[in-house]
Amino acid sequence: MTTCNTQADVVCTIVTNGEPGTFAYEWVDSDGHRSDRLDQSVKEGQGSVQVHYYWKFSGKGTHKGTATLNILAPVQMTASAEVTYTCK
Repeated sequence: MTTCNTQADVVCTIVTNGEPGTFAYEWVDSDGHRSDRLDQSVKEGQGSVQVHYYWKFSGKGTHKGTATLNILAPVQMTASAEVTYTCK
C-alpha cells in the first residue's frame, strides 16, 4: 500500500551584510496559502540565515506549485521555488 502524504521543506538562504538586526518575511504558495508575518533575527557577523516553508501534500496524482518568499522589511525582495509532488 502506498501512502501519499508528505511534506516538502522549501528552504531559502538569505545572505546578509553581517550587521545585526531583524528582517520580516512571509511565505505565499500558489494554492493561496499565506503565512503570518514572521521576524528573523540576525546576529553580528552572521553571513547568512535559512528560513523554511513546510508545504503538505496528500493524495494520488501530481501537483505543481510555487512557494514564494517575500522579504517585507527592512528592504523588499522576492524569491520563488517550484515544487512538484507526485504519488501513484
